[in-house]
Amino acid sequence: MIRSVFLDLDGTLYDTAAHCVPDSALRAVAGLHARGIRVFVASGRHISELHGLPLDELAFDGMVLTNGSVCVDGKGEMFYGELLPRTTVDALADEMRRDFFSCQFFEPTDSHLDFVDERVARACNLEHPLPLAQLNLVRERDFCQAVAFADEARVRAFAEAHPEIVITSWAPNCFDIVPARAGKTRGILETLRYFGLDRDEWLAVGDGENDCEMLRAATYGVAMGNAVDDCKAGADYVTDDIAEDGLLKAFVHYGLIEG
Repeated sequence: MIRSVFLDLDGTLYDTAAHCVPDSALRAVAGLHARGIRVFVASGRHISELHGLPLDELAFDGMVLTNGSVCVDGKGEMFYGELLPRTTVDALADEMRRDFFSCQFFEPTDSHLDFVDERVARACNLEHPLPLAQLNLVRERDFCQAVAFADEARVRAFAEAHPEIVITSWAPNCFDIVPARAGKTRGILETLRYFGLDRDEWLAVGDGENDCEMLRAATYGVAMGNAVDDCKAGADYVTDDIAEDGLLKAFVHYGLIEG
């Protein structure tokens, strides 16, 4: 029996094209709560990036954030975290200065962006580049995730040289960098342990590259109809597109709510 559900945000619960959470998704999450099923977020987003999203009508028991390197309870209190190794952050700073690409660094509760160029503006839906001051404190702070806005070959070469990290892409030339000990699956397992939930009774829904491992590890892994091919290939079930009530249909398929 499924006791807990973990939902990716962008492309799964939040329709990034329509800038909304579909009404069917709101009903679906409410239906889970009514059945006593715990509902969690499992996202690559940082907690500071949630405030602008239309999530007020939703209630979550907790959140797995920054690709599993930070986990918080329903009140936003952190109960698990992993940091990027100090040597990795220093090496990334050297790489940035040598090849001049932008990178955003996330502390557990704060974030820092060194500069915004056309690539960053496009990825983050900014109207135009913003002249921000260069980040000077990279070597003095601890970070749970970084986002590199750079050519894929450059970022993957860096990752190959640093096995203590893993990378996933969420848009062209946009790469999340997290500790290898983290990942959504690790964050979910820590969440299940923290809440005393059975690790063999959870369902996960996602659509992106950073969801593939989570869907394979879940008791039941569901890929959205708009998911990337690798995500669909590793899923137990492929539902419809987010704009076609895919989340609601997935829960109906598994008998978690009524259609």
